Amino acid sequence: MKAKFEYYNANPYKIDCEDCTIRALSKFLNINWENAYMKLFNESIKQKVQFETSTVIRSLLDDLGYKEKDAPGKICNFNFNNKKDYIVLCKIKKHKETKYHLVCISKGFLYDTFDSSNYEIILFWEKAVQNDKTKKSTKAQ
Repeated sequence: MKAKFEYYNANPYKIDCEDCTIRALSKFLNINWENAYMKLFNESIKQKVQFETSTVIRSLLDDLGYKEKDAPGKICNFNFNNKKDYIVLCKIKKHKETKYHLVCISKGFLYDTFDSSNYEIILFWEKAVQNDKTKKSTKAQ
C-alpha cells in the first residue's frame, strides 16, 4: 500500500523547528513530544553525540527491540503494510548538500509536517500493530 500524507506535529507549541526525529519517534512509539525528546536526549548523553545522529536513533530503536531494514527507493514507491507502523530514515539532496529526515508511517499514512513521500529511503524500522485482542491479552499477563 502506498503511504498517504497526513499532517502531524507533536510539538506542544506546534512549531515546525527541524524536530523531525522527535516527531517521528513520538508517533512511532505512541508517546508525547517531551518523552520522545528525553529518550533521544538520554541516549545521546550516553554516546556523547547530538540526538539526530543515526547511531542514537539506531541504538534507541534496537534497545526497544526494533530491527532496521534496508529499503532503497522513494517512500512513494514503497509498498508499506497497512497493518504495521514504520519509522523511516530518508535522505534529501539539496544542491550539493545531503540532509536526513525521519518520518513515521502508520497504518498506511505518512505522518509529517509536509509531504515527504518523494524522499529517498535509506533504511526503516517496523513494528506490528496489535489488534484489540492482542492488547487485552498482553495487559492481562
